[in-house]
Amino acid sequence: MTLLLSACGGPRAADAPGPESRSGAPAPPAPVAPAPKRAVAAPAPSAPTEAPTPFPARFQREREQPCAALALDQPPHIAALGPASVAVRDKSGWHDEALPKAVAAAPELRLQVFYGRDFRIRVVGTHAGTSGPRTVYLRAMPVGLKPAPYELGRLGNPSGGFVAVLGTADPEVVCRPGDVCLIKRLSGWTNLPAPADLTHAAIARGNGFVLAGRQIFRADREWVSSGPPGPWEKAGALFAVDERLFVLEPERALIHELANGAWTSVPSPVGAPTSLWGATATQLWLVGAAGLAHFDGKLWRPVPGAPPGLVSVLGRSADDVWFAGASGLYRLVLDKP
Repeated sequence: MTLLLSACGGPRAADAPGPESRSGAPAPPAPVAPAPKRAVAAPAPSAPTEAPTPFPARFQREREQPCAALALDQPPHIAALGPASVAVRDKSGWHDEALPKAVAAAPELRLQVFYGRDFRIRVVGTHAGTSGPRTVYLRAMPVGLKPAPYELGRLGNPSGGFVAVLGTADPEVVCRPGDVCLIKRLSGWTNLPAPADLTHAAIARGNGFVLAGRQIFRADREWVSSGPPGPWEKAGALFAVDERLFVLEPERALIHELANGAWTSVPSPVGAPTSLWGATATQLWLVGAAGLAHFDGKLWRPVPGAPPGLVSVLGRSADDVWFAGASGLYRLVLDKP
């Protein structure tokens, strides 16, 4: 069973935007082909040259409340993180797990939601304490979301920030930058030193990856470099699929891809990109400030009619894809030919 989850470094739960009307959605640009395989300093602006073609899909809204992050496990398990609670669906239907008031009101709060190996949700992240970053690690209990530092071994101390990827798939990765990363496999745990500039983590095909500065490392008995340093200035998200790694750079509106030992950088077709997911490297969904786009292995194609204000995308398979944003939680419905 494989857990799918959103990449770390997404919008703050406490700052999730309010609902928007569909009439306010920006007009999608024309399809954008990938640029030549070379590093790009900054995307060149381009005007649409033709009307966007219809995309064979629609979006079914499942929840109206704003949400900023997603977690998926074996159907029907879904969790959507909102400003003050997590909407959770299980075999009994939907229910809400309220965030503790002290957490929901914490300054500079950055949270993600995951499923643990017991199929209970975890809410993980960092907030700004008076003496520095403070860890948030909550587990769903029968009485609500409660702190569970005992699950973290030597990282149970709340001092310091967190970068994590949890789930039912091997491995789980829990890091405190400048301290240690726990690589948690069913066969046992490995402790690796965590670089101070570590900001993101991801998993794919049984491998755990971390991004530190401009370098990506794969977790083994020690850190193994995944390739040359990347061309980004400030990474916003890390995604791994098949044998490829992707880094989103919102500030310069770029997508960076590592394949066959080399980096390629292309302009984002959705402005500042925030979230990327795909079942394969040739079936990708990209969410950004200017909307939603799909990549079929050859062409980035803007998706007209996508819900406004999307910030996160996550899926279980190519035809089981979910989107979260200002106007709620949506499920992709592909139109059959």
